[in-house]
Order: sequence, then C-alpha cells, then structure tokens
Amino acid sequence: MLTAQRSRLGLLAAATVLGAACGTDTPVEPTNPNPPAGVTVTAVSAVAARVAFTAVSGASGYLVERADGATGGTFAQVGTPTAPPFDDAGLNPTATYRYRVSTVSGSRTSAPSSEVSVTLPDRALTVVSADITTNTTWTRDKKYRLSGFIHVGNGATLTIESGTIIEGDFNVVGSSLFILRGAKIDAQGTAAAPIVFTSSQPAEQRRTGD
Repeated sequence: MLTAQRSRLGLLAAATVLGAACGTDTPVEPTNPNPPAGVTVTAVSAVAARVAFTAVSGASGYLVERADGATGGTFAQVGTPTAPPFDDAGLNPTATYRYRVSTVSGSRTSAPSSEVSVTLPDRALTVVSADITTNTTWTRDKKYRLSGFIHVGNGATLTIESGTIIEGDFNVVGSSLFILRGAKIDAQGTAAAPIVFTSSQPAEQRRTGD
C-alpha cells in the first residue's frame, strides 16, 4: 500500500515538473507606439508651415493635427505623412497655429506629442511697375502693389492664385491693371481664399475708386 502511494506521488511530482518545464503560453498584448520626439514647426512662407520630427522605428505613418491660436481651440487632422517632415499649406498670414504629431503602427496610434506653435509672417510686398509681357503667376504668399498703369500684353497670361492680394498704389495716380487684346488673366478665387483687389490705403481710410 505504501509503495503504491509513493508511486502516485512520484507521478504527480513528475507531472508538476513537466508542466513547469513546458509552461503555459500567455498572450502578450501589443502596446501602443511612442509619439515622435523632437517635434518642431517653422514658417515656410506667409501661408505655409513645416512640421518636422524624429522618425519612430516600426512606424507605418504619422498623424499630424493642428489647432488655431496660441491656446484653446480644437485639434483637427491635417495630414497623414509616412515620414517627416510635413508641409501644411493654405494658412493665413500673421496667424498663430499649434501642432502635435502621433505615431501610427498598424492599427494602433500613440498618444499625441507635446504641442508646438508657430506664428506666420505677413505677406512679402512685391511692387509691380512694369508691363507684363510673358506668362506670369502671382502667388498667395505675396502681396502685389500696382504702381501706375500695368498692362498684360503680347499674348501673355497672368495667373493669380486664390487667396492673393493685389492693391493699387494710392500715391501713384491711375494705378490699375489692364488686360490687352490677345492677353489673358486666369484668376480663380474661392469662398475660403478669395482674390482681393484693394487699395494700399489702411483699411479705415480706403475710398471707392482708390
């Protein structure tokens, strides 16, 4: 009887050792990736900002979010680059924006990085004082001042981007833009980014016909 009990104890001990040696597979829950480090934002122009950051190993992409103003506001997604940097365009001159970046790895997204902010400069002023005789594009990141009678001629096309500001020089009589026969103007503004023709006078001093 004692011998049988010892045999059973031996079998139980062997089974315990065997179970300990084999172990039990425990599922390992995947963890969220780390947010990018070294996030910075700089003004590229009066209407664009560049968000740079350090790439995260194993990332499949990134989520860039932007909020208006130095504080408050709501962050909204503005880009999903696969690698840094990310350029955000169509912004407003002299405005302040805040950015944050999250890492995407498969179906998982990290917490956002710390916020960084940038204040964009004003549009650079370009004075136009000569006729336009070759194809020319005026871009939204500049302000164009017409100084005198400016003619678009010689079959040239003047293209004006949406959001561009063109002003007549109040101090030069007759400052205006003429499109001559055979020449063209391609100016297509939008509700969000209209093309504005105005005067060089301050906002509270402009008069009809300036």
